[in-house]
Amino acid sequence: MPSFTDRLNVGGSDMELYASVPDGSGPFPAVVVAQHATGVDKFIKDIADKLALSGYAAVAPDSFH
Repeated sequence: MPSFTDRLNVGGSDMELYASVPDGSGPFPAVVVAQHATGVDKFIKDIADKLALSGYAAVAPDSFH
């Protein structure tokens, strides 16, 4: 299961996001994982990874960028 951290330019500033996708070729249903007060931490990344293991492409954007 591939997972990675990437950056997108949003409103003139970089926003970090964590993505985790299932093995194989898609298309896959997608889920946005909302962060909690401490941001995109190990817990949120673990949730995204578990969703990917269940067949979902999961993305956790850092909303506090």
